[in-house]
Amino acid sequence: MIAVPGAWLRMWRPWTRWLALLAVLIIGGCTTEVGPSPAELKAQWDAQNVVPQNFKNDLMAFLRTYLNDPTHIRSATVSQPQLKQVGPGERYVACVRYNARVDGKYAGSKDGAATFVSGKLDRFFDEAESRLGSYDIAIVNAAIPADGLTKMSEDDARYVIATDFTAYLMSAHRAARHMGEKGDIILIGSFSAHILGPASTVYAGMKYGIQGFAEALRKELGNKGIKVGLVEPAKTGADFQLPDIPVEKQREMINAEKMLRAEDIAVAVHFILTQPRRAVVQQLAVTERVTE
Repeated sequence: MIAVPGAWLRMWRPWTRWLALLAVLIIGGCTTEVGPSPAELKAQWDAQNVVPQNFKNDLMAFLRTYLNDPTHIRSATVSQPQLKQVGPGERYVACVRYNARVDGKYAGSKDGAATFVSGKLDRFFDEAESRLGSYDIAIVNAAIPADGLTKMSEDDARYVIATDFTAYLMSAHRAARHMGEKGDIILIGSFSAHILGPASTVYAGMKYGIQGFAEALRKELGNKGIKVGLVEPAKTGADFQLPDIPVEKQREMINAEKMLRAEDIAVAVHFILTQPRRAVVQQLAVTERVTE
């Protein structure tokens, strides 16, 4: 017990009622819901409904990753985005129909829908999983060239980040959710992550980030039965090299063993996938024999 002098008690007695009232108000406030009201939430949602201006470019950047090779698509059409009911409110939605070539054949038209938030592509839904059924291997590969950070506009930088980094995370997220308790996720990074040159701060920096993401994801999904590996190709013959390295020049470099072929990367992926389930090849760098 603490003894309180009478003078102190008399001095504090006029304030005790106000202190008690203040405590009731504070505690009562804590018992009420804190946060934006439903009207405020709706206002925030509606404020994100900005008309997409570059929706075709956004869709093409996404499809480069999602379908791997957009040159093998025909009869593709995209509707003008319109406001439609999505979840608790409206979102701009564009309907997509395309015919993608799989295993050398065009399987027929597939329908999809893209939703946009703040004028940018946010989600894409299609019939792929219902047609393909279950899968236990996902190979994620996305790359578009990028200049140094100070040589790019803000819009260009965001566009590259969405393709070269964000697409990896979201593709892996969807694959892990689909696979459940067993599967393999292979990320195709880049050997540029080992060079980190001043002219590729954005591209190489993101591929370096993929290194860390792959290692952390391996640890996150390992106990769930899903293996995660990373393949980092060096200079490889592809349309990605155009126009800096024309097709004929690429052939010359491949013949001189100064450039890799896509088949070399496929061999690396196959090597990772054929390891016993107890073993994970976390990172596999593949480079050309002759480096200029």
